[in-house]
Amino acid sequence: MEAAAEIGGVVVESVGGVPSVIVGSVDGFELPRVVRAWAYQRTGDKIECSIMLFVYRLGVLIGKGTASFARPDVTAGSKVQVGFIIRCVHDFTADDVLNGTLIVVAHSDKNEETILPIWQRAKDLLRRSYVSTDLENAGIDLVIASIQTFSRSNAVDANIKEFLVRAGQFLSRSIEKPSNKTSTVEISPLYFPVGTPSADGSSVVGRDGFLFLTEGRNSVLSRYVTELPQQASLVEGWVALILRRNSVARQTGSRFIQLIVPEKISVLPGLFVEELRTPTKLELRTPTKLLAEIERICEADQDAALPYVSVLNSFSAEPEKCFQTTDSHPSPFGSLCIVSSIIARLDLLPLPAVSFSNAIRGTGDLGRRFFGTPTFEYLPEPSIDAESCLRSKPTTTHFHKPGSGNSDSHVVWINPDPRYDLKVVVFGNSCFAYGQSPSGLSWWFSRLFREVHFLWKSEMDGAYLNDVRPDIVVCQTVERFLFTGAPDN
Repeated sequence: MEAAAEIGGVVVESVGGVPSVIVGSVDGFELPRVVRAWAYQRTGDKIECSIMLFVYRLGVLIGKGTASFARPDVTAGSKVQVGFIIRCVHDFTADDVLNGTLIVVAHSDKNEETILPIWQRAKDLLRRSYVSTDLENAGIDLVIASIQTFSRSNAVDANIKEFLVRAGQFLSRSIEKPSNKTSTVEISPLYFPVGTPSADGSSVVGRDGFLFLTEGRNSVLSRYVTELPQQASLVEGWVALILRRNSVARQTGSRFIQLIVPEKISVLPGLFVEELRTPTKLELRTPTKLLAEIERICEADQDAALPYVSVLNSFSAEPEKCFQTTDSHPSPFGSLCIVSSIIARLDLLPLPAVSFSNAIRGTGDLGRRFFGTPTFEYLPEPSIDAESCLRSKPTTTHFHKPGSGNSDSHVVWINPDPRYDLKVVVFGNSCFAYGQSPSGLSWWFSRLFREVHFLWKSEMDGAYLNDVRPDIVVCQTVERFLFTGAPDN
């Protein structure tokens, strides 16, 4: 019965006044493709299983299945088939599980969905027993080949080329390749020159182990060094949007907050690459002029018509603690700083001190782009005990994820013992995410507020606000998305 200690639940219907709920847990993994879990619907004392489980990695469906065997240990002796063994069509790693990039969704015949929690012991076993299986599957040969290929690139400085050639030679001579059965390989730090780009050219190594996004679809670096002729109209569009959103929210009796999460370069310019600061002979100034001007106008607002919380200011006291080293997103500490600033802006009871410990190993969205294998970091997690303001675990009452990708996903959490007896609706993106990790803002919101609705979209939906009537509305975007122009709503 130990696996039943962590149970996720979602109310799906009411039968004769008795609520029907989905309960279940993910309680085992066989890397790199097998997920073990249990789930069922319970109405009073009645147990039935009309559940299908879906496994997602980084938003892509990699496996699904129905129950195939009984689990009397979690059903008080019932022989109803509630156990699942799902064999995925693509590999996943221990790091995917520990970082929340792998999720298991239970879907009922009533078209209700919930994310199943992962049994803590299953996580502990992965932490103790496995290094990244990406490393095991790819093999040291791939790492060596990536370094050697990279060293031949014309875009790489001659000194860096020489360093990479020597690194490849050293690895090929010195590292014993792990066998397929190796499960206790430790990770070890290596040092690379500041400015080393990723294999896809989208990111670079900065100082103190921080990786920075520089390119990609939004051409991040160019936003800092290029004067935009349309900047004035972009600023005007975003300021007007914040005013409209505040007006719409007030019409539904809600308070409104706008967030713009800055790029890592904007927060940590001193750790960025010196050689890349003047690629067009222009000084790199941070933040981007567009964000700086929006911040200036909002800060000067005396009538509170622009309810804006500056994430830049939230990060200013301890900026290096506010971002993950291998990811473009804030760290758990950074997300706490944002939440604390929102609470202060809303004049709510301040949070008590939150301590961080129990650092877990993981890799981020930038760490996967270098040398054909992930690079790692240790992220401190918030400590939660009986006295913590984060002790109350939320229940997912709605989960919808349309197809592959994340846009238009919709999650609702209910908290039985919140610090703030308020309903919040959020329109945002991966900085909130699915509430699986304290790096995401949804993790904090769902543990602090009575009811949280998260919609993964760039526009604010006025019709949804009219239906839900929240106390607070939050809209969130990131600095690089400002340059595509303000959405209509």
